[in-house]
Amino acid sequence: MNPHWDARLPLARQHGSLGIALLAVLVSGPSLWKRFAIDDVRIIASDPRVHTLQAPWRFFLQTYWPPWVKAALYRPLTSLAFAVEWRIGNGDPWPYHAANVLVYVAVCLAVYRLALLLLGAVPAWWAAALFAVHPVHVEAVGNSVGQAELWAGLWVVLALGSYVRVRSTRDLQGRDIAWITTLYAAGCLSKEHALMLPVLMLAAEVTVAGLRPRHRAVQHALGRLAVALSLVAAGFWSARALVIGNFAGDTPSLAFVGMSFRDRVLTMLGVVPEWARLLFVPARLQVDYMPQEVLRAHALDASQLIGILILIAAIGVAGYARRARPVLTFAALWTGVTLFPVSNLILVSGVTLAERTLFLPSVGAMLALGVAISVIMARVEDWSPAMRRGLGAAGAVILSIAAIRSASRHPVWHDSGSVKAQALIDSPLSYRPHWWEARRLASARDPEGADREFEHALALFADDPKLLEDAADHYARSRRCRQGLPLYRRSLALAPNRPRLYRRVTWCLAELGRFDEAQRAAAAALARGDPFARADAARVDSLAHAGEPRAPPTPPAAP
Repeated sequence: MNPHWDARLPLARQHGSLGIALLAVLVSGPSLWKRFAIDDVRIIASDPRVHTLQAPWRFFLQTYWPPWVKAALYRPLTSLAFAVEWRIGNGDPWPYHAANVLVYVAVCLAVYRLALLLLGAVPAWWAAALFAVHPVHVEAVGNSVGQAELWAGLWVVLALGSYVRVRSTRDLQGRDIAWITTLYAAGCLSKEHALMLPVLMLAAEVTVAGLRPRHRAVQHALGRLAVALSLVAAGFWSARALVIGNFAGDTPSLAFVGMSFRDRVLTMLGVVPEWARLLFVPARLQVDYMPQEVLRAHALDASQLIGILILIAAIGVAGYARRARPVLTFAALWTGVTLFPVSNLILVSGVTLAERTLFLPSVGAMLALGVAISVIMARVEDWSPAMRRGLGAAGAVILSIAAIRSASRHPVWHDSGSVKAQALIDSPLSYRPHWWEARRLASARDPEGADREFEHALALFADDPKLLEDAADHYARSRRCRQGLPLYRRSLALAPNRPRLYRRVTWCLAELGRFDEAQRAAAAALARGDPFARADAARVDSLAHAGEPRAPPTPPAAP
């Protein structure tokens, strides 16, 4: 435990906090003029459940995603915050972005406070400053729905800071247990990743929490805290399972559908170098990390070997530093623990890699940099004045570059159009940006361009049933059912329980004059509960008796 944790210079600490807050506002301020983008549209703008504050308790009885989206998740406090912000701005986006900026500033100050407990004043300030300007935070701050990451991060950092401060000075008391437990509950109800807080506390307990002899009072207090946190975790997970209907909840990433556990591990080993790059050298940012930007792995190759080496190095450094630099060990454990929920090792999440999910892990990464800065400072006294000035200038340059990178990245998240346009530049090997572009071109009445982008998206990844359906609809609307029909069937093979798709197969088969098959497709739709399938069957029968195929109804335009 570093003896500098309590601020001996209150004025310097106050100025340090002001500097951190100003940096956070500087880099996040451009988000204030943004609109709703991507998931904001479905989760906020199009979901009437978050447009009213009547009976606010109902947020604890409903899913985070709207019911018409085939996804679930359970984040009632975040949904309640969205409703409050809707009420403030009457549906305008500015309260959401203002809240994101304010919560981000609060998180940065909480990180500074935690760093002061663990490091000297100067290394703590630099660790928090680097956190405040970190470019990987732009997605979480710039996208309204990133507020879930921010709220969860705030409650987790505050709780961990409270725990370390108390355990380093005195025994836990009842009010400490109540406060930490309340923060834990708030974090879990904001985003599921906060469930990892007890593991972070255990990591702190064995590294930086200033352990003293194990007398009975200490054991009793820690036991009470463990029971309280366990009850919160069990209650949250049970409520979540009741609301969303299962214990997993999130729709698994398509990158992992049908993959064995071994191949999933291999794929995530290939993601480890990307995690390291984004946490420590985030020069290149991406909107999207879907296949083929992140490759599905079935054998060891260079990416997996690099990932293994990074993990071995991190474990080795953390173990070696356990006695001499316990804060470094704690920082490594923090990063690993908070990455675990998106590691896809136990529960398969909805992402393979997403920059917003690195928000909480970046706290540990920046604490590790703070340790490195403290090591450098211990040797700087022997340097010449010119070398010390050069070191300070280098730090200022790095901070400025990161701040400029963050501020300049925020306009990408201005609205859905800007996000999708940038995705084509950032992620040319990801199928989803090409799919978005195909939809845009189809809406702009550029069928040839839409054909080209649909073909490109399908060439990159042909296992997304919604992409297949969308491409098939595009062909069907232009009376090219010969091209669309195989895509409909491939989509149904991947996700069969979709009656409306059987109806579209019915229409295409009728257009091609294959009336017997069309009748069977209509019967399949009827068997799956589509009330309009009976009328389709009657129309197909009428067309068959007419002796020649006629144009059937066309599918609706893509959203």
